[in-house]
Parts: sequence; C-alpha cells; structure tokens
Amino acid sequence: MKKWVVVTALLILIFGIICLLVNETRLEEELIDEYNLPTSMTEGTACIFIERARGKNEVFRQLLDQGKISEVVLEVFINASGNVSFKVGRFPFIDPNTNKTVFETTFFDRTEKFINERVKVPVNATSAVDRSSYCWEARNEWTDVVTIFTGYVRLKAEIPKNYHPYYGPGTLICLSGISLAFYGFLTKPAKKRR
Repeated sequence: MKKWVVVTALLILIFGIICLLVNETRLEEELIDEYNLPTSMTEGTACIFIERARGKNEVFRQLLDQGKISEVVLEVFINASGNVSFKVGRFPFIDPNTNKTVFETTFFDRTEKFINERVKVPVNATSAVDRSSYCWEARNEWTDVVTIFTGYVRLKAEIPKNYHPYYGPGTLICLSGISLAFYGFLTKPAKKRR
C-alpha cells in the first residue's frame, strides 16, 4: 500500500463530495396554467386566474399561500377575425349601463384583432378574497360572431428550483479519487535496497 497515494486519493474524494453537495436555488419561469379560447366567440369569456391556477400546481399554491410570489405573467396570444377586447384586473363588477365588465384596478386593457402580449401582474394574494379578485376577460367587440384562429392565455410564475451545478464534475472527481484509492491500496510499495 502506498500511503501517499491513498492520502491524495482521500483528499480528491473529499473535494468531489464537496462538489456534489453544492446546492443553488434559482428562479425559473414555469407554466402554471393555460386556457385556450373557444374558436367562435359570441359574447365573452372570463376567468379568475389566480384561484383557478392555485388548484393546478402544488408548488405554486404553497408559495402563494406563504406570500412568496410577488408577480405573475399572463402570456396572451389572440388572432381573431374581428375586434376582441382583453382586460386584466382586480375586483370585477358589471356596469349596469353598458352591461360590460369593469375592474376596480386594471392592469391591461386592449381591443384589437391581433394581441400578442406578456402582461405582468403584481400579486399580493394570501387570502381567499384576494385570490378570487384577480381576473382576466376576453370579450367579443364585433357586431357578429368572432372566429378565433388562435387564442390562448398562459399563466406563468417564477418558481424557485434547486440545482446542483457541479454534479457532473463532482461525480468525475469522486470516481477519480476512488480509483486512485484502489490503486494505492492494491499496489505494493517498491522494495528498498539495502
């Protein structure tokens, strides 16, 4: 057994284990919920998006309940034959004069045939009342039925994920240390001449 080889191998093995144990947390944008708009729209489509998405993703639900999500993104893509209005806001109510949805707080409001936007919505929704106040609405603003060629609304949020950035090199270093240790144990020291 060559002691200096075994000691070197153990040091390399310890360094490899340290590399394997390094853990980083990064924020990664993740798709939480997706809603496809109907192909023909006579009136309007609405969705309470925070409450709906809360039931679909366990990690999102936990982070939302703890108040650790401060902003979500609604990715909107609508390509229609006529004008479609898309609104995002909080605390919706119906205006009795126009019979349309009005939001107490509006984050986004656009009426066009083609909408391609990323809407950032600040979120402070730890209670059930707050969660049920976030809403989006897509409404037909044309005089006839509007055909939606392509239409979807995606809810995305930044979710923290754990990464091991040195997993590959750490594994190689550990394997090198183990093989060097075997070499050190199995080789016989050179005979000393007297």
